[in-house]
Amino acid sequence: GIVYMATSSRRYKENIKNINLDTSRLNLLQPISFNYKNSTDKQTHLGYIAEDVYELYPQCVILKDKEPENIDYNCLIVHLIEAYKEQQKEIEKLKEELKK
Repeated sequence: GIVYMATSSRRYKENIKNINLDTSRLNLLQPISFNYKNSTDKQTHLGYIAEDVYELYPQCVILKDKEPENIDYNCLIVHLIEAYKEQQKEIEKLKEELKK
């Protein structure tokens, strides 16, 4: 696969705004294992199907000729971190309730 790094420093960004993400659809993503067609390497890979991700998070899919082609996993990671933070808040809330 292709490895690339996105420039993340504030120095290179403008129009920075906080956003609210809908993490409720993450549970609908179905992880898969697969092998690439016509590949000499028979390694089993893990991931998702671009078309499936596009239905739930179109901003996380790169299109080619208007068709889903690649998944921007960095975009999915942002959603996962937000879901984690939401879960942590809920855990803390439940811990407080148990103390009562």
